[in-house]
Amino acid sequence: MNLKKLYLIIFLGLILGITSTKGDHNSTRFVKCTSKECKDKGEAGLYTKVVLSRIKDSKAAIVWLQGGWGRVNGLDYGPIDKLSRNLTTVGVDVGYDLKKWKTMPSGNNAEYERWSADYVARVKSVVMWTREEFGLPVFIMGHSAGGSGVSGYLLMEEENQTMVSGAIWSASNREAPYPGKTKGLAVKQLNLPALIIHHEKDPCSSTLFFESEKRYKKYTEGGMNLGPTQLIKITGGEKKWNPKAKTKKDFCSIDTGAHGYVGVEDEFTEQIMQFIQKYLNTNK
Repeated sequence: MNLKKLYLIIFLGLILGITSTKGDHNSTRFVKCTSKECKDKGEAGLYTKVVLSRIKDSKAAIVWLQGGWGRVNGLDYGPIDKLSRNLTTVGVDVGYDLKKWKTMPSGNNAEYERWSADYVARVKSVVMWTREEFGLPVFIMGHSAGGSGVSGYLLMEEENQTMVSGAIWSASNREAPYPGKTKGLAVKQLNLPALIIHHEKDPCSSTLFFESEKRYKKYTEGGMNLGPTQLIKITGGEKKWNPKAKTKKDFCSIDTGAHGYVGVEDEFTEQIMQFIQKYLNTNK
């Protein structure tokens, strides 16, 4: 990365990252990854863009991993909108154009990249920054393909789960690591509070509700998680599409249908808030 690009990133981080005591929504920062695992590639080099919502008197902070291509340009959409107006939230931008996956560090597809050493190191750096910046218990949360990032963060490095008070998988897909990654796991078993939340009518073919049921059984009956594990099934809501959605045929969009909890955002937010309140003191 050239110096001009670096100076621009730092400048934007300082300017856009200014926050007020009254609370900010959708302010931007750039967090540097100092791990040797981070590659000086992508749009921000060794820096990771985060979009944050600073809430006054928030009891905890959420590190949010977006689904799909992993790009975060704001927090005012889908289920994260209401949640980020109640809790301090830090959305992690993946930092790469995942549609051009051959240019990425691991040279694999979008979801596989959530398990790469580069991505895990970036998420870890944001978790550490969030703890220091806000002085609050941190919960890591992923929606849809972002749930793969949560699993990658927790399982690829042993100390990572000690940095968070709990983990939340929302409408997430695929419990197991992707092919070729099982040998790289540093952690064989979790030991932290886990919330699995999903709409029973999720129409996205890669995130059907039974995927969350499988995860729950593996964590409880299978002994994968020594900590408490909770499965919440969301029902009801509106069948019509969110007017912000790009297309009514996009069943996997975060702001459409049951995959994005349209019409039941209040219940979704309340369930998350209750879980966080219950486990505030874990790994504090």
